[in-house]
Amino acid sequence: MILIIMGIMLLTSAFSFMLLIRNNFVLDERLRIIDLIDELATDDINDGREWKWRYEQFDNISYVEMLLTFWKPIKSFYKDSYILKEGGR
Repeated sequence: MILIIMGIMLLTSAFSFMLLIRNNFVLDERLRIIDLIDELATDDINDGREWKWRYEQFDNISYVEMLLTFWKPIKSFYKDSYILKEGGR
């Protein structure tokens, strides 16, 4: 019985540790994307184009979704996204 409890505790600890590490990677990726969006939005403003839509589209994929969809690589969430392209839509 005690081995079962210890096994459950070990699995729970391993899962928590994995989430902690993934949380850091998600944060780094979202900050990188925000920096790219900021640069592109600045270019949009300078060119007289609409700029707020990039931030609105960024929020379509939530932090929690990126964190808990652990079978999907973090960099794949915004890969090929039109919000990261010059000129955008």
